Amino acid sequence: MNPVSAACVIASVVSVVLEFVFVGGHGHAPFGIHVPGFHLVYGFIGCAAIVLVSKALGEMFLQKPEDFYSDELSSPGQIREGDH
Repeated sequence: MNPVSAACVIASVVSVVLEFVFVGGHGHAPFGIHVPGFHLVYGFIGCAAIVLVSKALGEMFLQKPEDFYSDELSSPGQIREGDH
């Protein structure tokens, strides 16, 4: 495991432990407040969804097929038959 991954895992574990220690019941609250680590998991899933959706949209709208420029000149100095 590289140092960045290890730091992320350690930060995640510390975050969950601190939620057990400092987050108490505050009356009526949404579901996520009562589950330790909920915001950590929710944020990770949200970021992963953003990355996956962006990748899919990029593949659909931005990427071109490999033969997209096949009708063009293959090299800058090349002359077509009808051009001289």
